[in-house]
Amino acid sequence: MIENNNKVLLVSNSSWSIYNFRLPLIKHLEKNNLKVITCAIHDDKYQKNISKHSDFHSFNSNNNFKIKLINEIYIFIKFILLLNSKKPDICLFYTAKPNIIFSICAIIFKTKYINNITGLGSIFLQKNEVIKFLFKLLYKISLSKSKCVFFQNNDDYKYFIKNKLAKRNNSKIIPGSGININIKNYYKPKKRNKDYIVFLCLSRLIRDKGIYEYIEASRVINSKYDNVKFKLIGSTDYNNPSSIKFSDLKDKLLESKIKYKNFKDYIYEEINECDCIILPSYREGLSRTLLEAGILQKPSITSNVPGCRDVIKHKFNGLLCEPKNASDLASKIEMFINMNNIKIKEMKTNALENVLNKFDEKLIFNHYIEMINND
Repeated sequence: MIENNNKVLLVSNSSWSIYNFRLPLIKHLEKNNLKVITCAIHDDKYQKNISKHSDFHSFNSNNNFKIKLINEIYIFIKFILLLNSKKPDICLFYTAKPNIIFSICAIIFKTKYINNITGLGSIFLQKNEVIKFLFKLLYKISLSKSKCVFFQNNDDYKYFIKNKLAKRNNSKIIPGSGININIKNYYKPKKRNKDYIVFLCLSRLIRDKGIYEYIEASRVINSKYDNVKFKLIGSTDYNNPSSIKFSDLKDKLLESKIKYKNFKDYIYEEINECDCIILPSYREGLSRTLLEAGILQKPSITSNVPGCRDVIKHKFNGLLCEPKNASDLASKIEMFINMNNIKIKEMKTNALENVLNKFDEKLIFNHYIEMINND
């Protein structure tokens, strides 16, 4: 059993992901008298906010190393030094690199650790079977001594069990990172504007989020309807292999009449101003954006893929479209445009109830406390 005042080391790929997805968990662990140490491979300017609630450490890449492999070794050594100096009682690993590389470090130091598979990522979406095989092998090694492997959707769980990357007896599905359901108390539901409908896509600018499909579908809809507005809020993720430069999108966004804004930390005001969220992602762990939409009673149009269909049920709290299919996305947008107010109201109610019943972040906190304290 991990006792009070013992140390939990939480590691993710970036300080942005810790700030946006793990901060409520960190606060909850601290309230339970657990000392939290946080570590990010990339510091995306969120260090100050995270440091208020934990002992934060960042392993930014050393620009003196031009060879990527040397950078990885540099990060590996930095983590070993951190592990040796802080001597945590248990580690929580998020995202691919920490799950693979740092789990191996924990095995070497005989430190207990919990893995979190928050999505399969771009590696598993590509067609290079050699790279896939290598990552499967690394995952199998790194998860072999895990105290528990948390999955965010049933498809990822089945994939890892079927391919013998994780063991069934220490694997568990949890509803993502959850959401603070009290947010609903701070926003008055926006009435549907009679003059126009606003669609909003909240996403990092990467191909795997379906950005190009969103742009193409917007172009199609704008050619047929005058009462629609499309928005895109996001930032380029330079660490992602499918990242898109804004300069490559600028002309396409203008042509499709999409209003673009750079990502901001608190986006509920933007969500509250729209009528429908659109997320044409190719795959998710479990989409936080769809939860944020639901808590503000916004229906969503999203891809029928893992991590999206776990939140959205077709014609219940939103619409599902075929992945990588701009034409089908456009047809679902058109379906929403022509939907009567009674059905829209029903989907809004269902969107909120679905989040309240299944995705309260307190449910997730309980899973972690239980596993941390479980021998």
